[in-house]
Amino acid sequence: MGRVLFLCLLFLPAVFAQFPAIRWENVVTGLRQPTFATSARDGSGRLFIVEQAGLVKILWHGELFEKPFLDIRSRVNFGGELGLLSIAFPPGFSDKQHFYAYYIDKDRAVIIARYRVSEDPNIANADSEEIVLRLPQPFGQHNGGLIAFHPLDGTLYLATGDGGFSKTGDLADIPDPLENAQRTDSLLGKMLRIDVGKGEGPYTIPADNPKKEGWLPEIWARGFRNPWRFSFDRLTGDLYIGDVGDNEKEEIDFEAAGTGGGRNYGWRLREGTSCLPEMPCDEVQGLTWPLHEYDHTEGCSVIGGVVYRGAKYPELQGTYIYGDFCNAMVWGMRQGEDGWKRAQFGYSSGLPVTFSEDEDGEVYLVDWEGNLLQLIVEPPPAEPVQETIRPPDGQKFRRDRPTRGKRPVRR
Repeated sequence: MGRVLFLCLLFLPAVFAQFPAIRWENVVTGLRQPTFATSARDGSGRLFIVEQAGLVKILWHGELFEKPFLDIRSRVNFGGELGLLSIAFPPGFSDKQHFYAYYIDKDRAVIIARYRVSEDPNIANADSEEIVLRLPQPFGQHNGGLIAFHPLDGTLYLATGDGGFSKTGDLADIPDPLENAQRTDSLLGKMLRIDVGKGEGPYTIPADNPKKEGWLPEIWARGFRNPWRFSFDRLTGDLYIGDVGDNEKEEIDFEAAGTGGGRNYGWRLREGTSCLPEMPCDEVQGLTWPLHEYDHTEGCSVIGGVVYRGAKYPELQGTYIYGDFCNAMVWGMRQGEDGWKRAQFGYSSGLPVTFSEDEDGEVYLVDWEGNLLQLIVEPPPAEPVQETIRPPDGQKFRRDRPTRGKRPVRR
C-alpha cells in the first residue's frame, strides 16, 4: 500500500508545483571526447562511459578502472559526427551477459552490434562481435546515435538521422536531398524498433510494430533530421526525442507510452512548427506536433535529456532535463494540471553531449570537454522562472522562415 501511495503522489502536479534550482558537481575529468554514459542496472553500481574513438570505460565508486570495458577503436570511424556513439544493456543483463553498441564503421555505415562479456565481468570480449544491423549512410553526417531498451516491454529502439547532405555537386547543401526522413522504404531519419531477445536471426519484428503499406517493418516513426539523443521515462515508459534542427528550430518530440507507432514528425516538410520554403506541410495530414520547440536565439543544437526518477530529490520528480550543445544551457520541463511548463536551470560548465542516469535514477551530464557531472539540487529559495510551452490545440503551421543560407556544421 505504501508503494502504491508513493507512486500516486509522483503524478499529482500540485505536489511538485515548482522547479528547484540545480547545479552540476564534477565526478570525473580527463575523458577523451565522451559521447554517452549509462548503467547496466545489474546492481553493481557501475557507470559505463563511452568515448567517441571506440572505448568504453567503467566508473565505480568514483574511480575509473584502468583497463577499458570495451575497445573497438580498430573498427570505428572516428571524427566529426562519426564514432562510437552509445551502448545499451538489455533487461536481465546479469544473466545474459551481453550488450549492444551503436557505432560508425570504416565505410561510414551505422553498425548495431552485440558483444559478450568475458570471464572478467569488467572486460568485454571485442572479438565476440555479432552484427545485428548495418545501415549505409550516404554523406557521413546526421547519424543519429542512440540505442535504448524500452523499460516496459524490452524491445530495442534506435534513432537514425536522415543521412545528412552533400557538400559538393548538384545536391550541395540541400537538406535531406534523398528525402530519407519521409520515405518509408528507407531506415534513415527514423525511430526503429526491433526485438533482439527472441527468435532466430539477429532480430525479429515486434508484432505490434506499425503495419502500414509500403513501410519497412523496422520503422516505428518517421520524419526525423538527427535525433541524437532520446530516452524513456523509466517509470511510465513515455518516450522523449531531441531532434537537432536545421537553420532555425530545435525540437523535443514526445510519445506517451501505449499510444502506438506510425507517427510522422515532419522533417523535411517542416522544421519544428515552421514549413520549409516551398514545402506545403500545412496541406499534409497526420503530422505530429513537437512537444516543444525553441529557435536559434536560445541555442542551435538540442541535446535530448532524461526524466528524473531518482530518490534524492523528490521536488524534481517527473522533470525532463535537457540542454543545448551550442550554448551549454540546461532546461527542465514537466507536465502539470495546467499544461507543460519549462524552466531554465542555467548553464553547465561545458558543452553537453548527453544526459544519463545511473541505476538509481540519479542524473548525470557528459560534456564535450571531457567531464562527467552529477546533478545536485540547490537548497531554497532560489527558483528558476518557468513558462508554459505547450502550443494550443489546433495551432497552424507558420511560414516565417527567411531565404535559406548555408547551414552551420552541428550535430
